[in-house]
Amino acid sequence: MQVISFFLPNIHLDEVPIDIEKYWDWQTKTDNLSNLWGHFHWVLQTYIYLNNHAGGRGYRLTNNFPNEGIVITHIDLIPEDTIPNKNRFIIALLVDRGFSYKFADLYISHTDIKSRFTSESFYHKVYHIPPWPQINIIKRNRSRGKKFENIGFIGNKNQLAKELQTDTFVNELKALNLNWIISDRKDWNNFENLDAIVAIKSFDKNDYKFKPALKLINAWLAEVPCILGYEYSYRKIGSLNENYLEATTFEETISMIKALKNDEELRCKLVQNGIREVENYNHVANTENWINLLNNEVFTKADRKNSFRVFIFYIFNAALSKIASLKKRLNIA
Repeated sequence: MQVISFFLPNIHLDEVPIDIEKYWDWQTKTDNLSNLWGHFHWVLQTYIYLNNHAGGRGYRLTNNFPNEGIVITHIDLIPEDTIPNKNRFIIALLVDRGFSYKFADLYISHTDIKSRFTSESFYHKVYHIPPWPQINIIKRNRSRGKKFENIGFIGNKNQLAKELQTDTFVNELKALNLNWIISDRKDWNNFENLDAIVAIKSFDKNDYKFKPALKLINAWLAEVPCILGYEYSYRKIGSLNENYLEATTFEETISMIKALKNDEELRCKLVQNGIREVENYNHVANTENWINLLNNEVFTKADRKNSFRVFIFYIFNAALSKIASLKKRLNIA
């Protein structure tokens, strides 16, 4: 098996956890990491899960961009002057980005490929792997039983509709004897005292094709019913009104919260269906997704790579990239 390198610049390798159970505590307590959480989520977690699965063999973490071998990293982290060569096979994690680096050998998207990519997808090899769920999730405490008191949002506030950050919303919930809790960053894994999640980015029916369904997956794992926005990824993996609820207006959000408050059976159904569905998206399933991709696609393609293929690949992608840029400047569909 070829050694696979995971590239993360500007890190001290001896300070990085190799045990996934220690990851969340390390991330929340280490200074100057807040702007890098996304990079660590996609690169470092993948390294830790695969390395642990392999018993520490075949994978390495590096802070220097390798000149050879299989390299996995976030697309933001690939040096701009990186030129393809026959000895290096680059796997770029797109996450919610576009093709800022055009010459990776393979791209990983955390959203459905066909829905997300149009003109560029036909000449870039893109594979879909779901995102890693939240580490060290503390599930809703079952001793809360039938209680329905605390409605929560877990995530960056800039990913929450502005209407849900107002006194009006807080007062609507107070009138229902409900509390609105926006969790601190360090508590993003803690669903223990939450009775429902509301996570809506906006009410403009933007379907956010670039965004993965992470909040839905986390709610399933935490065994908490959730009300989400109109987003493609949620609709793709979820079943509306079966394992999550959707609201497209402020008024609908209040209505859905009332429905959950008044219907214990509905809450139970959403949670139980989520528990069944999340088996396809937990860390065990995702580790298998990665291993299958490496075994069935990556190793073979990396072995076949040669100077001629690199030359053709580089010229072809460079030409198409120029055409795409020109079309954008001329506003041609």
